[in-house]
Amino acid sequence: MRSLVTSARFAVCTVLCATLVTTACQAETQGSLYAALGGRSGVHAIVSDLIDRATASHSTARSFDGANIPRIKRLVEEQICALSNGGCEYTGDPMRDVHAGHEISQSEFFAFADMLDQIMVAHGVSLGARNALIAKLAPMARDIVEAPRQSPAP
Repeated sequence: MRSLVTSARFAVCTVLCATLVTTACQAETQGSLYAALGGRSGVHAIVSDLIDRATASHSTARSFDGANIPRIKRLVEEQICALSNGGCEYTGDPMRDVHAGHEISQSEFFAFADMLDQIMVAHGVSLGARNALIAKLAPMARDIVEAPRQSPAP
């Protein structure tokens, strides 16, 4: 009987410990996305490269015509920092308001997302961290995309 009680206690302790470890790992993973992106310097470099590439690419440059590029870089950095639990607060306007009237297509949105992924690869960001960030950014498509899907001009 005593060994049965000891076995039951052991089983409960094992389950409890496994639950605590899993919860702690999940919290650390979520809290460390900013670190996985390289922290402040990593996010700055990724965003700078992304906006530079997007403004130069035929598939996305149109969206940035006449835009204040230094301001965009600062706000995208803030947004990624906030989304990745880096301790920042996004001070920009809502995505729907920012992109209203720009007629950004799904193709342009996907091209921008692909550029982001390529740049994160170039900066050594892990697949898990890249997927985690893209998963946080992807829902913004409903507030950014206005035009039907189209192929970029050659």
